[in-house]
Order: sequence, then structure tokens, then C-alpha cells
Amino acid sequence: VLDHAEQRIDTTFFYDRQRADGTLVRSTASFILRYVGRHEFALLLERAGFAEVNFYGSYDLDPFTSASDRMIAVATWPS
Repeated sequence: VLDHAEQRIDTTFFYDRQRADGTLVRSTASFILRYVGRHEFALLLERAGFAEVNFYGSYDLDPFTSASDRMIAVATWPS
């Protein structure tokens, strides 16, 4: 379940295992993932004391855009 107002994703994984006698046993694992946007993350890093923050959209340091698969932040601690 995606909740934009709370910036969270509620996820449940279902694991089905088949016993030797053929019966199925289902287990579940649930968790909540809270996500942050670029500007919120930049503010958090700034408030934590980091001097410079750059955002990238890939491990090749491509620009971060709305089409990026990931958000990578590189932050510099002041010397």
C-alpha cells in the first residue's frame, strides 16, 4: 500500500513452502518503508552539518531526474 501523505509504503511478502507430504505452509513478512524526497533529504543533511550535497540518479553519477531509478546523495563533511 502506498501512502503519499505519510510518504510510506506498507509491504507484505508471502512465502509459500511445500512440505514433503504436499501440504502448503504460508508465512508472511510485513514491513513499513518510509521514503524521503530530494529536498527533504538535502535539508536533513544540511541540518546534520554537511557542507555540500550533490544528488545523482545512477552509480555512474548521472543527473538525478524524475525518471531516475534511484536517488544517490553524496555529502561532504566540512573540514
